[in-house]
Amino acid sequence: SSKITSHLSGDYNFDNIMAAVALGLYFGMTEEEIKRGIEKYHPKNNRSQIVKSDKNTIYMDAYNANPSSMFAAVNNFQQLPAPNKYLILGDMFELGEESIAEHQAIVSLVAALKFKRKDRVKLCDKLYS
Repeated sequence: SSKITSHLSGDYNFDNIMAAVALGLYFGMTEEEIKRGIEKYHPKNNRSQIVKSDKNTIYMDAYNANPSSMFAAVNNFQQLPAPNKYLILGDMFELGEESIAEHQAIVSLVAALKFKRKDRVKLCDKLYS
């Protein structure tokens, strides 16, 4: 067995990586080929994407957000060891009658996680109010 390093953010991506390993093995790939493929993958689709600049690191997880992905991303973000964090949350679309309740659940989650005093949280939609 070998250690695999991934560029995906969040422990919630473990299942995705394990699925990739299982599919690779099923289709006859070697462990080294699987490892190389996973380690070379850099997300560029606004999902589990890490963008770095000289002063900041951005954890972008914004494509087609839904309640379960938002819960996972917010929990992961709160656990990151960064000294100053700024969480920006936008709307989750296509939730129908559950929209207000699901947005309120995210607000409740953010409040329960008790971000540090230096951290900032910005809720960018009328459904969060």
